[in-house]
Amino acid sequence: MVLDQQAKGELEKYIDKVIRDEEYLLYWYYLMSRYRHEDIQNILQYKNEEELTFLKGATYGAIVGGYAERFYALFQRNLTTEEIVEMQEVLVNRMREIKERFLRF
Repeated sequence: MVLDQQAKGELEKYIDKVIRDEEYLLYWYYLMSRYRHEDIQNILQYKNEEELTFLKGATYGAIVGGYAERFYALFQRNLTTEEIVEMQEVLVNRMREIKERFLRF
């Protein structure tokens, strides 16, 4: 089973909310600011937050987890493996947009 139109629409709306929600962006801005400290950079061995794929991964994971909870609340079931794969494809296609928005904030 793949995501139906309603489920896919909800995913797109959820991603849009992440990109546009000032409170969510403030949270990520705070998180990114912590990674600017030299001691953290030395521990994690990166030069700047743009090179830190951890933040991109954390964002990706937060969106996946948030949407999975939203999906369950709407449809009273967990995502199937096929739906998870499709959700990941949609999200991967939008990660550049998400990253650019965070870097502009």
